[in-house]
Amino acid sequence: MASDSSTLEGRRIGYFMVFNVTPSMFIGGLMVVDGRGLPVEFRYTEPVEPSRIQQILYGAALSKYLKRDVILKTLISSIESRLDLLIVGEEHLLADDLSQAAQCPVVRLTATSNKPLLHVGDVDKISQYEFLMQLTAQSNPVRLQMKGDDRLPDATGVRSLPDKEGGIDAFKDSDVARFLFDVGQSLEVTEPVERVEKALRELSTELKPQGTRG
Repeated sequence: MASDSSTLEGRRIGYFMVFNVTPSMFIGGLMVVDGRGLPVEFRYTEPVEPSRIQQILYGAALSKYLKRDVILKTLISSIESRLDLLIVGEEHLLADDLSQAAQCPVVRLTATSNKPLLHVGDVDKISQYEFLMQLTAQSNPVRLQMKGDDRLPDATGVRSLPDKEGGIDAFKDSDVARFLFDVGQSLEVTEPVERVEKALRELSTELKPQGTRG
């Protein structure tokens, strides 16, 4: 059963993406939407480009460092909303320290071309870190990837990622799964990613000094 409008208005989902202005220059954006998909906040960084010395010292780890520690953590600290879920665009961002920084589960959601599962609410386990979820009757299943703490305590209770050692029933009973099945009735959960990407592409046309804007 879909949530009523007042419940959906109180939900907060963050969508984080990074756009490559050049192979070594990045611009990051974090959009917060409510359970209906309406934007609540949008924060972005000016294009970030490492110096030649940084490129030498960090080597192959530089891209991940900039995206995780410089861009995403800066944006998380800048938003006013308390997130229920943070959705990231790259697998290496599924990290315990980012879950702690955001104070909510961090997952990656991608659209698939897989054949729809039999019923809304059905789940197919790909691995202990990946599941297919049938959120609506009309759509293909979405792919969820996770990695991080199973349980994250907060001031109001406990938010949990699915039990990685459990089966499909354990996953369906997790906070993350129940949350996505709830908001998925009213929101195409992978669609906001496209909005963030388009916004970053537009912003990248104007190169400005490094910083955070909102």
